[in-house]
Amino acid sequence: MTAIRALCRLSGLAATLLLVACSSTVTMPSGGGSTPSGVPTPTIAPTPTIVPTPSAARISATTSATPSSPADSAAIARATRIFEALGLDVPADVTARVSASDPATDGAGTVVDLGYWEVQWNSQGVLRFVFVPPPSNTASKLTSAQAGARVAQILTALGLTLPVPDLLAYDVNVPEWTAEWPRKIDGVPAFQDGTAVSVTPDGEFISYRYTESATAPKPAHLLTEAQAKAKYPSCKNSSNGAGGKTETCTATLVWYRPGLASPDEPLRLCWVVKYSWSDGDQGSGGGAVYVDAGTGEVIDSAATS
Repeated sequence: MTAIRALCRLSGLAATLLLVACSSTVTMPSGGGSTPSGVPTPTIAPTPTIVPTPSAARISATTSATPSSPADSAAIARATRIFEALGLDVPADVTARVSASDPATDGAGTVVDLGYWEVQWNSQGVLRFVFVPPPSNTASKLTSAQAGARVAQILTALGLTLPVPDLLAYDVNVPEWTAEWPRKIDGVPAFQDGTAVSVTPDGEFISYRYTESATAPKPAHLLTEAQAKAKYPSCKNSSNGAGGKTETCTATLVWYRPGLASPDEPLRLCWVVKYSWSDGDQGSGGGAVYVDAGTGEVIDSAATS
């Protein structure tokens, strides 16, 4: 079960945000609409709309636990309604398991496992995760327009209202379509946070994910872009250099936590300084450093080639 959750979390959103993403403690407000931090806060409609998928065939399994209280039974019924709203039939032979929190995902709340199918809510009852293992084979691949329409259907089925996604991309390696709504805090991106919906190439539902992390206080005084770039001395802009080499250096503010940091640590406001180069022989490379926007400490680095 843990491996399946990890696979899901590494696909789509997490893979797309490899350089700027990291795990985090989830702290999400209740209610609908847009929060002051710029993250749409999804909520489940009391009576979701039924939206059929191209096929309802899915992997099923039996767990060892059964509901032990009326609250557990209510949570299982609520999770079942979500799957039904997505046009999926929960296998009749599956046994449900309800837990108050899940160590594999940050934050407290309610987790319902129906075999390998899973639904999670945070402690305020906000839906944060829905997952169904994808089928082994898909019949065809949707166009970008069709994938966008399918994502809109899923949002309607879940009773959610979100604008057009910031990104809709197809990952041939997974394969899947993923729509993303990254979080912004006062206009500064926090790429690992926000909302994402993933579907199979032919449009079957895989997952819905919603994350909003805690953040450290914004520094009273920020390093300038030039001061941030000075932390990466080899980062420069040039063109038509030796061997036709072209180099590009950029610095952008982001909310970030190092990949090896504890998930309990809040996001920090940082400059991400990125360097890339290419030459006339079709060679290319680059790297990135993350500089604390207040202290100037280099807190992480990554190669981009």
